Amino acid sequence: MDHEQNEDDTILDLESEPESPLAPPADLLEQLDGYEWTLRDGGGKNLPPPADLLRKLSEERNRPIFLEHRIPTMTEDMARIAFLSFVNSKCCYGNKAAGELVIQNLRQMTVYRYRLETYHESRLSEWTFQPFTNNLVDGPQNGASPRPWDIKVQAPPMFQDDTKKFRVPHSSLVKACHKCQGRGRHKCSACHGAGRMRCVTCSGARHRKKQQKRCKMRSGTGRKR
Repeated sequence: MDHEQNEDDTILDLESEPESPLAPPADLLEQLDGYEWTLRDGGGKNLPPPADLLRKLSEERNRPIFLEHRIPTMTEDMARIAFLSFVNSKCCYGNKAAGELVIQNLRQMTVYRYRLETYHESRLSEWTFQPFTNNLVDGPQNGASPRPWDIKVQAPPMFQDDTKKFRVPHSSLVKACHKCQGRGRHKCSACHGAGRMRCVTCSGARHRKKQQKRCKMRSGTGRKR
């Protein structure tokens, strides 16, 4: 006869294992020059550009920009076509008057339509984690890590949303996993280490009760008048 293990004992034995922390303790990671705040504040916050970079960008914005404008010469035919196109775009406008209209004078005028658009760039830095597979580690032994705004990034097209992720050079570290404490496994958050979950259909009874239902077509009599 097979011995069935008590489910309650299994849960108690595995529940004694502490829950895995979501973030590593601060003393597990080493401080990198220019990234001390990642351990103090937890990382994941926007970093303002340094003062010298802001000053350089301000000087570039103050330089006058001259754009070449080429305004075509308006002719009578072009004006009539534009007028007819405007009339036809309206549901209740008649185009007879526009077609027979006598144009007596054409006066060239420049009209500007302004639309203000702006965009900005932000950078943030935070620790990420992945399993170690004996690959090369680019750590602090290879030199100091560049500061966030010193990392060269190719500028995307203007006024288009874009997100890029980069690994900070010389910032990789090999440490014991903070989730499993180096054991290679950690408690399942769904079953809490029991290895199984209660069935939502039978509520753990292993059987599903079948109920007889009255026939809606014959009111349960089995006969039809």
